[in-house]
Order: sequence, then C-alpha cells, then structure tokens
Amino acid sequence: MIPNFYFLRGFVRVIYGTTSILICLYKQWLVGFVGLLREVFYLLHGTKKSARCRAD
Repeated sequence: MIPNFYFLRGFVRVIYGTTSILICLYKQWLVGFVGLLREVFYLLHGTKKSARCRAD
C-alpha cells in the first residue's frame, strides 16, 4: 500500500508539473494566436483605417 501511495504522489506531481507547463505554453500560444487573428482581421477589414492612419 505504501509504495502505491508514493507512486501515486509522484504521478500526481509529474502530471501537475506537465499540466502547468502546458497551460503556460497554451496561454502564450493563445495570446499569439489572438494577435495573429487581430492582424488578419485588420488586414481584411481595417485596410481603410490603417491606410487613413498611415496617411495621417
């Protein structure tokens, strides 16, 4: 019973560490993806606005 408990604790620790790393990477990827979507949106729909800003 005791080795199973230690194995479970180590397993939970490994899963928690990988999950936190994945969440951090996912947040960075999500921020980058939102920025990319924003750039594409401005390229597709905001060309007049960006041209006007560039002219100003």
